[in-house]
Amino acid sequence: MIKISKANPSHVQGIAKVCSDGYRATYGESHSEEYIERIISEFYNTDRILDEVTKTSRIGEATL
Repeated sequence: MIKISKANPSHVQGIAKVCSDGYRATYGESHSEEYIERIISEFYNTDRILDEVTKTSRIGEATL
């Protein structure tokens, strides 16, 4: 059985890892490592994800 639950602060590290690994896998062949790491640093950092997990309303849930 699959259980779906809203993300919480304990999930932040895992979300960051999945998003970062996925971005590297998707764009590793077509973009420079410098560009990839800059994008990951900007969008998939734990502070940003924590903010989204703890402060978004139902309207903003699809942000991540």
